[in-house]
Amino acid sequence: MAERYISEFDHLIVGAEHQPWIDAFLALDEGGDKKPLIKLLRKNAPVPWPAPWHLADLLERYKLTKRQNRGGVTSPSYDYPPALRELIRAKKYYERKLARGTDKNTAFKEAAAQGEVNQQTLRNFVAGKNAHARRVEKRKPPPNPRP
Repeated sequence: MAERYISEFDHLIVGAEHQPWIDAFLALDEGGDKKPLIKLLRKNAPVPWPAPWHLADLLERYKLTKRQNRGGVTSPSYDYPPALRELIRAKKYYERKLARGTDKNTAFKEAAAQGEVNQQTLRNFVAGKNAHARRVEKRKPPPNPRP
């Protein structure tokens, strides 16, 4: 009777639902390839119990550094860049003034002054014509498909 080959990582194989996570952790640990883990996390796949524990362990063991980009600094997906935050705040001022009965032109003028942004830029932002805001929204996570 032939003996079954026992892989070096046989002790890591615990179940079919765990295997993609184990493979992703191994890819990052052994080869520095973070793509499988990123793919799993963005796919919104069910996370079996030991995976969050192993991910926390992985993050503790590695020193995270920011990736150097050409050009400007990329904001994290959970936050807005400062210029966009100013526009969002000015838009809230504009909406508040409209709700109080102020006419549109006066509301734009006052909200732009209060929010310290250019009036035409605020008009474009409110109309959805701001390319910077659209690029940032592309980086935001989609709505959670889980119930």
